[in-house]
Amino acid sequence: MSLLLAELAEGLGGAGQIAEGLAVIDKALARAERTEERWFFSELLRKKGELLLLQGALGAEECFGQAFDWARRLRDRSGRSFHMV
Repeated sequence: MSLLLAELAEGLGGAGQIAEGLAVIDKALARAERTEERWFFSELLRKKGELLLLQGALGAEECFGQAFDWARRLRDRSGRSFHMV
């Protein structure tokens, strides 16, 4: 479900409905936390950062940093490597 919400948020941002996209991302983050679907947290935070950039709001850099930290945690748990672009 969080994956679908992330895609919806990205689409809303692309359509200029950034505030709505941010609300959807926040809903997805809350759901992922509540249901312990944290495997997708880094992508949700990355998408939130992108929406904040589009909005010109503060906090995008913090979201990107948190996304990187979550990805690193998942990598450390799985023993696999990853590449941030």
